[in-house]
Amino acid sequence: MKLLLVFQYCKAKVLERVGNEKGQFALDIALGMAVVLVISAFIIMPGLKSISNSFMTSMSSWWTDTMSGQIFKTSGN
Repeated sequence: MKLLLVFQYCKAKVLERVGNEKGQFALDIALGMAVVLVISAFIIMPGLKSISNSFMTSMSSWWTDTMSGQIFKTSGN
C-alpha cells in the first residue's frame, strides 16, 4: 500500500512538469514497461538458475569425459 502511495506521488510530481496528454501517455508507457520488467525478473530468474545449473553440469561432464579423457589424455591412463 505504501509503495502505491509513493508511486502515485511520483507520478503526480512528474505530471506537473510534463502536463500534457502526450507526456502523460509516455509516462504511463515507461512506468508500465518498468513494472513488467520487474515482475518478469521475479518469474524468469528462478528458471534461469535451473537452466544454468544443468548447463554447467553438462559442460563439466563433457570436459571430463571428452576433452580431458580422450583428447588431452595423460600418460598415466
